Amino acid sequence: MVYWPNWPNQVTAESIRKRIMGLASLPAGPLFMHEDKPISEADTLLWQDNLALDTITPADNHDFGLIVQRTSVRRFPTAMPAHDWRGGLDIDRLQESALFPGTPVAVLHESRDRRWVFVQADNYAGWVSAESVALALRETVMAYARKMPRLYITGAQIRTVFHPYAQDVSEKVLDMGISLPLLKDWPLSKPVNDQGTLGSWVVELPLRNSNGLLHLKPVLIPRSADVSTSPLPASAATLLRQSFKFLGERYGWGHDYNGRDCSGFVSEIYRSLGIFMPRNTGDQAR
Repeated sequence: MVYWPNWPNQVTAESIRKRIMGLASLPAGPLFMHEDKPISEADTLLWQDNLALDTITPADNHDFGLIVQRTSVRRFPTAMPAHDWRGGLDIDRLQESALFPGTPVAVLHESRDRRWVFVQADNYAGWVSAESVALALRETVMAYARKMPRLYITGAQIRTVFHPYAQDVSEKVLDMGISLPLLKDWPLSKPVNDQGTLGSWVVELPLRNSNGLLHLKPVLIPRSADVSTSPLPASAATLLRQSFKFLGERYGWGHDYNGRDCSGFVSEIYRSLGIFMPRNTGDQAR
């Protein structure tokens, strides 16, 4: 777990290398992309080369960002699935976790093909798609993360209000436990993205400009959505109510398949109560 006020002003290249190599171990045994396509040694060598360990440089307070869309956290900088048995489907051995819109991250390294970045989030580190991160100074990112008041997502998943042409804000999926700055005093007479605000919450969503930099934009969330203006009460009854909201959702190893696994299930529920948990079950148990 990372407590951001204690994060150093500079992370050494050696420290970054250790974080990357602590994750970048190849799964044992043969691997398969899908039922009839084995993964070759040449494929795994490409993954390792894309780590670009020879180009690591120190990271400082300029190297931060906000996650702009739900995105996979990967063991290597590749989207290739790696199943450990022929016909495997559910367990991708390169899938580690997921990060959600509004999550602050320290950006520590870039892959050789520049399509991936290695980031440290509050409870995990790994490779994410570069397009899922909007870059900004540490001060800007942390100001967004601290901004109050906030709107807390308390349903399993909700969506922003549909927009006919602004695809960057239309029906964006937001998972339980996400919180976004609430623009509480937005005038009812003032449209948001050319749409009326009556019947909606107005929140501030992070977006990524074409140059990769952070852009904050007001978006609408329906008042009918399962949300709260504060974390839910931390009680056994609330935990049970929140857990049953996921009943019937497809299991997703490491948050794959737009779902979540056992530790993700626990993490999202507690986050809706304002309690931040480690990512893995052993750490959660401790």
